[in-house]
Amino acid sequence: MKQNRFQKNKMVKFRQWSNKSYAVFNSLHRIVKICTLAMAYSIIASPVQGQSKSEGTDTTTLKTMELDEVTVQSTLIELKSAETGRSIDVISSAQLQSLPVTSIDELLRYIPGIDAQQRGAFGAQTDFSLRGSNFNQVLVLIDGQKINDPLTAHFNSNIPISPSEIERIEVIHGPASLEYGPDATGGVINIITKTFSKNQQQGTNADAKLAYGQYHLVSSNAGAFYGANKFRISGGVLYNKSDGNPLPSGLKGFFDIRDVSVSGQYQISNNWAASYRYADDYRYFNAKNFYTDYLSDAAVERVKRQRHQFQLLHADESYSTKILASYINTNDYYLFSPASKPNDNSSGDLNFQILQQLKVNSKFTSTFGTAFDRRTVVSSNRGNHAVNHAAIYGTFSAKPIEQLVFNGGLREDFDQNYGHYLLPQVSISYKIANPLIVRAAWGRSVRAADFTENYNDNYHSGTLVFSPAIGNRDLLPEKSWSTELGFDVKIAQGFTFNTTYFNRMATDNIDYIKVPGSQILIDGLTLLPAALYPYAQNNGKSNTNGVESRIMLNRQIEAVNINFIGGYIFLLVDTNNIKPGRYAILQPKQLINGNLSLGYGPVLWTVDGLYKVRNKLYDASLNTNLISAYTVWNTNVDVAFYKNIGYLSISVYNVFNKKYSDFFGAEMPGRWIAGGLKFKI
Repeated sequence: MKQNRFQKNKMVKFRQWSNKSYAVFNSLHRIVKICTLAMAYSIIASPVQGQSKSEGTDTTTLKTMELDEVTVQSTLIELKSAETGRSIDVISSAQLQSLPVTSIDELLRYIPGIDAQQRGAFGAQTDFSLRGSNFNQVLVLIDGQKINDPLTAHFNSNIPISPSEIERIEVIHGPASLEYGPDATGGVINIITKTFSKNQQQGTNADAKLAYGQYHLVSSNAGAFYGANKFRISGGVLYNKSDGNPLPSGLKGFFDIRDVSVSGQYQISNNWAASYRYADDYRYFNAKNFYTDYLSDAAVERVKRQRHQFQLLHADESYSTKILASYINTNDYYLFSPASKPNDNSSGDLNFQILQQLKVNSKFTSTFGTAFDRRTVVSSNRGNHAVNHAAIYGTFSAKPIEQLVFNGGLREDFDQNYGHYLLPQVSISYKIANPLIVRAAWGRSVRAADFTENYNDNYHSGTLVFSPAIGNRDLLPEKSWSTELGFDVKIAQGFTFNTTYFNRMATDNIDYIKVPGSQILIDGLTLLPAALYPYAQNNGKSNTNGVESRIMLNRQIEAVNINFIGGYIFLLVDTNNIKPGRYAILQPKQLINGNLSLGYGPVLWTVDGLYKVRNKLYDASLNTNLISAYTVWNTNVDVAFYKNIGYLSISVYNVFNKKYSDFFGAEMPGRWIAGGLKFKI
């Protein structure tokens, strides 16, 4: 269905974001990809599903857009990707509907450069890593507002949004603390939705998917969008439930996952627009060995998240103001075993932000902003705490000549836990020739401990015999400086290659280290002196060097549409740790991931997969290994049976039945087959 630009007499005209060739994307089924592109290692690719139905083309038609046509919304000053000086991916919603995945975090697992470490199937729980960062060092946003949980970053993949609401996902590789403050050390994942996006759509569309598979799997999602004149509304649901695959312990990896979200935008006047969203995310799943390496672990966990988000936007030819507010509440119920006492936790994060942008002329744009957030927790084993955080910042983009763009800025951050920090960031982009762009970036980032790292198990009565983790109130924040240098080259029409070298020097890394109870001195906490407990500590420093690359190919050979995108990342981490930690050892040495799509007439065949190389690790408590390398493949076939509206679909997950896990004891399922129907209107 076609999308229309805002008309000047009806809606806000965002001129600074509205280059004619790409502002509207022309179709809900167009995929855009930018970022570090793979080397010869690349094995897989991305589907881009075709033109709008109104254009009368087959849904398997594949399209792509040139690198310098795409405007990035996640960098505060919105620039063409070629002008940012950064390594950025942009993925459209069409990919989620065509890939053999059932949740947003599964989709991200096959985006080159993202290491998505899974604990359970079908989106039960995933830790995200970018450029060798740990899961606490990646920010996850919805429309520019963070959803990172102050209790633990393990919940950051519990993304309270339905797939049908997504217009695109932007991934910034590398530090983004200038734009978003603490925790944006490895990068940012920003999910942009249809009603909050500046790419204003008109008309009506709907989609639905229903599948049934092994272990009584029921997987479905559905959604709809309506836009006309001054009003837009969208909503959707997601549901994944299964009895679960059998585990070596005799338990089953069951899960029950439900998402509901609804949002709307109203055009108040020619220059003002207001948007609101409500979302609810529910997950109940087997959590055996998700957080511990105890044989007695028979855990189950239930996590509920509710989120409200508001946006007020004013824009004219040269000046714009954006006011953002959001609140997310997370309720976590964790039961280690049927005989144990459950942990009940409730955390909240209130965010407020004002951003003002001034376009002086075509060569200089600046922004100024202020941000505030309040993190809270009420917990049975962490206590009750609240932390306030505030920041002011300014950014600029200067274009002294047509081929050269400078971007930079400075952020002053204040946190009740760690005080003041200045966070500078600069980047540069230079177009040497039409097919070749070189870029460089440099910046500082900081991360404070979450409530689990600070306070976990500090409020138990009696003697604590074992614990998955003990918090430390005296932790210092992590600090890091990052540098990157890369280039983008268009080898031929529809054939692009990118590569980036990056370095991150970090100090005061936070991780859990096993130490005797006699060394942990916390008022009110009694430990066994000789027993070993995982204890949060500043575990030295690290120097991370790496190369990430990607290749993208989009071709039509006679009647076959081919879309191929794959990425390779190489990491070399030099650590000066006090002792081996829990999470630092899990980073891969090499990672290849991506996807391939072939469209022919009414048939679309998609394959995605990854290959990971890491240290071979052994856990004595569970008497188990993490293998040094593994490969996982998924595939999906869609066949249109009625006018490109109805499709028969079959998916096979873990095609070759590979036995693997990303965490000790949390074994992932083997081959899993599901089939069903898809509809697009």
